[in-house]
Amino acid sequence: MKFNFYIAFFAFLFFNVNTFAQQIDSVNIGANNVVDVYAKDSLTGKKNNEITKIDTIIKPMAIFTELSEKYKDSLLFKWKYNAHDLMVSDEFVDTTIINSSFNIPGRANQSFYHDLGNMGSPQEDGFFFHRNTSEQFFVVPYYNQLKSIDKVEFFNTKRPYSEFSYSSRGGKRVKGQTVSIKHTQNITPDLNFGVDYDVISSIGYYARQKTKSERFGSNLSYVKENYRAHFAYNFNKFSNQENGGIVNDRFITDTVVDRSENIPVNLSEALSLTKCSDIVLSQSYILSRKKEKLTDSLYVLEKEPLFDFGYTFGFKKSGRKYTDKKGTDETFYSNQFLNKAESVDSMGVKTLYHRLKIQIYGDSYGIPMRASIIGGVDNDKYYNFTSDSYLSGNNAYSSSGMFLKGAVSFPYKQFLANFSGKINAGGLRAGDTEWNGRLRWNFNLLNTDWETQVKANVATKSADLYYQQYSSNHFKWNNNFDRENTINIYGSVKSDKLKFMVSGYYSQIDGFMFFDAKGPNQFDSSLGVFGFRAKKNFALGIFRADILGDVQISSDESVLSLPLLSTTTRLYIDTFLDFPTTKGHMDLQFGVETMFATEYYAPAYNPAIGVFYNQREKKFGNYPWVDAFLNVKVKRLVFYMKYSHFNNFFSPDNYFSTLHNPTPKATLTYGFIWRFYN
Repeated sequence: MKFNFYIAFFAFLFFNVNTFAQQIDSVNIGANNVVDVYAKDSLTGKKNNEITKIDTIIKPMAIFTELSEKYKDSLLFKWKYNAHDLMVSDEFVDTTIINSSFNIPGRANQSFYHDLGNMGSPQEDGFFFHRNTSEQFFVVPYYNQLKSIDKVEFFNTKRPYSEFSYSSRGGKRVKGQTVSIKHTQNITPDLNFGVDYDVISSIGYYARQKTKSERFGSNLSYVKENYRAHFAYNFNKFSNQENGGIVNDRFITDTVVDRSENIPVNLSEALSLTKCSDIVLSQSYILSRKKEKLTDSLYVLEKEPLFDFGYTFGFKKSGRKYTDKKGTDETFYSNQFLNKAESVDSMGVKTLYHRLKIQIYGDSYGIPMRASIIGGVDNDKYYNFTSDSYLSGNNAYSSSGMFLKGAVSFPYKQFLANFSGKINAGGLRAGDTEWNGRLRWNFNLLNTDWETQVKANVATKSADLYYQQYSSNHFKWNNNFDRENTINIYGSVKSDKLKFMVSGYYSQIDGFMFFDAKGPNQFDSSLGVFGFRAKKNFALGIFRADILGDVQISSDESVLSLPLLSTTTRLYIDTFLDFPTTKGHMDLQFGVETMFATEYYAPAYNPAIGVFYNQREKKFGNYPWVDAFLNVKVKRLVFYMKYSHFNNFFSPDNYFSTLHNPTPKATLTYGFIWRFYN
């Protein structure tokens, strides 16, 4: 791992030294050394026998109607692109240091989470309403770490931007390291290229817990006036040793073991390998007309969009392989259907899809309107081994389906209204429907800007093929699940100035699908889930307090168990040091973070099929995890240090995140983030 780190580090420096020495052509630098890649010449024209200045060019992002022009003078901005809906959403570029020491993949914005006690291991979001349900069930535990098209960050930079980070966790026996490299730059003012590579490698604190994950992403974006194109390729590889948890929790709660790796575990030679990749090319073109607009007694010639035509081609592949060269007795796995000596089980899905979109721009009684129609075709191919495969030789299942989606949007001053509907035909999702509505209102109250919004979603969803049928050495099922019918309601109020947000959630689910110890199951009644989230950042001088709290209530704890209350609290000092002699400046943050959840039936993890599942064996909770942290920023270098779970020295030994999977004891993590953008 050290060898790979040094190679990556020096290659990164060499690349940046050469890159930063170059200048992009056609870039104008203003009086304040602010780079403006969008500066264009203007023309003069006549209107009513008067000479006026007419801007005949619309800046590239102005025709990007889903983004605001607020970024036009920024050195760097980024956005995300929904390749399925061909829609753009802007993203905030975070260069602060508060999240530096909270760099567990998928961890920073969660109040709490479940994992197997090691970096790079499967995770589940503890907040029910943020859990992913769109991926295959064996991919979901890695979703928070996954690089995928819906997470790709596209940039537009007036100067190259790079970021290199490294962290080390634990001592030699449990060594864990992370390396991350990111680079993006504009090849021309309209064409941007980006690449992103991450590696996580960790031995773990308990026996048979080693993890290694590699994630790579690359992207291209071209945005010029009426045309825009996005390309992205992502590859993810997660390699884990599977130990099945410790044999008995008493080795943690009641017994003192000299070294944690000596605690016996259930599986001694089990391994899992999960791979996910996708590639997408999306293009769109806007037909527009020139329209004169009077501004400050000047006539400005603007481009008014009329029609937006878009097309997306994508391919996605995901798969998982579980192997165990040593047979297991029936105390851990109840069944050995194929081979008692060893297990080799695989599952995988390939999807080829097309999207075609037509969007119309107009207005109704002075209110702007956008209406769009999206048609899509999905071709799925499953690896579907069954007992009949021995005779037929056929272990694949193919499905082709299509959908039609309509949407309308009304952005008007401080209001925004969106409505959409989707109907599926053919394939595994034939007959599935989805209806969405969203209302947003921005207003000012007591000299403070507020945003409030309400969302509603009504959907019917068929079970995926792997929920219906699956065959392996330890698990086999052939279900006939009904559709899952869901009503989701969401509302929120927030103020960026006050750093305050409160949101409420409610879901009513008929035919809720979940996993238990035997495999997938379906609740035969209606399940109601209520959630409430509040977030507030307090500041008093140099003292800071960031508080995130969740309340969750499930109508049936036997099907879905959630903690009634969970919180993440950060108490810290935010200050700086100046060095007059050297004219240096250093930003400092140091404090503690506490994560807590009330008692509930935390999930268990099934290594053979790679899912978290509902268990009724034991409750966990009412245990705080307390970390001490330090963040130091000098120019573009951030150094951080965190002593995790230091309360382990004086707290009860009941630190479990999932059934039979304890979290690490007190652990030191240190690392740095180095940014380049000049």
